Amino acid sequence: MTKLAGASKLVAFPKPATLAVRDERILSHLHLVDLIARSFKKRLPPCFDLDDLKGAGNIGLLHAAERYQPTRKVPFQ
Repeated sequence: MTKLAGASKLVAFPKPATLAVRDERILSHLHLVDLIARSFKKRLPPCFDLDDLKGAGNIGLLHAAERYQPTRKVPFQ
């Protein structure tokens, strides 16, 4: 179980059925990270690097894939 910052209860995040399912989910959505990073880059000052934005997006995608709950009937995308 993982304890969230500021939370008094322990919250268990469900694990994907298999690592292959998680990995497929990540790989099939990597293109969205690129699109979103490029969109953000256009609206940010030039000091923000596109590769840094993509890196942050990839980390977010990894976290989202780990915590995704298909039982909630919400599309992953």
